[in-house]
Amino acid sequence: MWFLRYLAVMWNLLTRLPRLMDGIYPEESTSGALALAPLVGLIMGCMVGLVSIPLSWFLPPLVWPLWSAGIYIWLGWSLHLDGLADLCDGLGSGRRGEGMRAVMKDSRIGAFGVMGLILALGSWAGSLGSFPWFKLPVTLGFMGYLGRLSLLSCAWAGRYPWESGLGKVFVGRLGVAHLALGATWGLLALPVLGPVVLVCGPSIAVLLGVGCARWMNSRLGGVNGDVLGAVEVACEAIMAPLLGALWLPM
Repeated sequence: MWFLRYLAVMWNLLTRLPRLMDGIYPEESTSGALALAPLVGLIMGCMVGLVSIPLSWFLPPLVWPLWSAGIYIWLGWSLHLDGLADLCDGLGSGRRGEGMRAVMKDSRIGAFGVMGLILALGSWAGSLGSFPWFKLPVTLGFMGYLGRLSLLSCAWAGRYPWESGLGKVFVGRLGVAHLALGATWGLLALPVLGPVVLVCGPSIAVLLGVGCARWMNSRLGGVNGDVLGAVEVACEAIMAPLLGALWLPM
């Protein structure tokens, strides 16, 4: 069944949890599996939210969001954080094209990469403390969904001109149907979030992903795996405080 195969591809790629199927890896024949990335992000976020509930009860308010971030990072978010750090270093170098890509491929992290991680994690964790404990699972689940939806839209609008790399499996190989399927997973949160949040959140995520793809197509020459990871983290960091503004007053 295509659904289980695609789900296994995304689950094995995006999480550190036990594999769903052995020998299932991203390849050109499974490029459409990226449409299930928002669903995996939703599940991951819900899991972190459930663990965060007891943390919020017993740990100080400035501490437990950092522990939640640590759990999320261990669960698989580290893959995207690495991309954010690389992209920040590339942008900070002031270079373009292959010169920028060479900086991003350097395994060492620079000052711009460090600051990018601090700002992103600070926004994510700092916003987390503003949500009531009983809203944490659905809030973090929705944030995880939005981040992967932004990643999906970036891959849909981007191009991949290089000969190798993980991004080659997904970037430029997706259609509108894949984007639409990825967006529908947010409907699972409709009974809790309501229509306003459910419309505004995905719209911002898609616009961010498409805008980043067009920028990187011009600045870098295309969209690679680092760009996909960076846009995922950026989306969650931006949406965390916005969700508080959109949802908490209701």
